[in-house]
Amino acid sequence: MNTENNDIVKYPDFPLTTKEEEDVYKLASAGMRSAEIAVSMEWPPERRRAFCIIAELPGSPLALMLAAARAEGIATPQIKLQEAATAGNIDAIKGTPEDSGAKPALRTLSTIWTMTNLPRSPPDNLEEIRFPPD
Repeated sequence: MNTENNDIVKYPDFPLTTKEEEDVYKLASAGMRSAEIAVSMEWPPERRRAFCIIAELPGSPLALMLAAARAEGIATPQIKLQEAATAGNIDAIKGTPEDSGAKPALRTLSTIWTMTNLPRSPPDNLEEIRFPPD
């Protein structure tokens, strides 16, 4: 039985200018999906299709960039709200959502699991995550 994995995955290239990359990152961090981003970018139909296809390939650089942007879009406001609440800001304390804590982290983990094409589904809670000992 061959236990070595010598297969190297080659993903299609989808070149973006610096401005396009910034715009795509901002739109993804706002929660937009690949099809919505493609339309917002006003690209020709062929480029939109290519963007959507490559963005949905698990582990592709484009898919990972979009996942990172979405995670940042979720985490950044949540972190700022928690910092303000910790500092005693009453409005921030009132504005802290009921599902704060583990839920945003689980959504991020779910996205990462999907993007990296890991063999099992993400855990339902953080206690199920077991890391190997160092």
